[in-house]
Amino acid sequence: MSGFVLLLSGAPGVGKTEALKQLASLLQERILITPVLVEDNEWAFSPAMRALCANKSGMTINSPEFAKSFNRQGQIDYQKACRQRAAQGFDVIMPGPFEDLTAQVPLGEESVPLYRKLELDFDNRIQVFQLILVPRDVEITSQNVMEEPAMEEVEQIIQGRLDARASRGDDQVRLDADKRGPFYYRERLRKQLISSEMFPEITKVLTHPGETPTQVAEKLLEAFQVELQA
Repeated sequence: MSGFVLLLSGAPGVGKTEALKQLASLLQERILITPVLVEDNEWAFSPAMRALCANKSGMTINSPEFAKSFNRQGQIDYQKACRQRAAQGFDVIMPGPFEDLTAQVPLGEESVPLYRKLELDFDNRIQVFQLILVPRDVEITSQNVMEEPAMEEVEQIIQGRLDARASRGDDQVRLDADKRGPFYYRERLRKQLISSEMFPEITKVLTHPGETPTQVAEKLLEAFQVELQA
């Protein structure tokens, strides 16, 4: 029997990694019987490998040209690995950016939104959750996310987390170089919001400044329980 795949979408810096350290254990303890595996897109295409590809090709890391030549294959391999784990009966948590699920991707001679392609590839055994960091008491939509003043605090939090990632080494600094703009998170979040507005079945999990990874993991668990009961 195939397991399910929980795709956790979230921009770098939003807190996926820390929350996932606890979510898998919570799922195993409270809900699921089958083993839960947490995958990571950087296991399929590591920072060191991306840096090597950039050095050998002469392309700017994370540029559109680089993404088309290298990142795309890394993402394809990552998704394949997650499907293979699920086919062996494991339940899989699949974190990654995946912000723009409306992007058109090839399907035979036609094209479909990435979200629909994922459903087909995973035989409809995939549920997408978006981890979103937003201010308290302010409704953020794709229409107001860029101009809402309260988002400035969130942007500063994300940049602080990216600063902390720099301790991982030069490869990480290079990978995060394109994430240092003043509107970095808002631009990525806008893509997530457009995706969930186009596909209402996507589950948004809203987190707020000051919440701990434990609190975020509990919110994700609660959202998953709701989906199981639906």
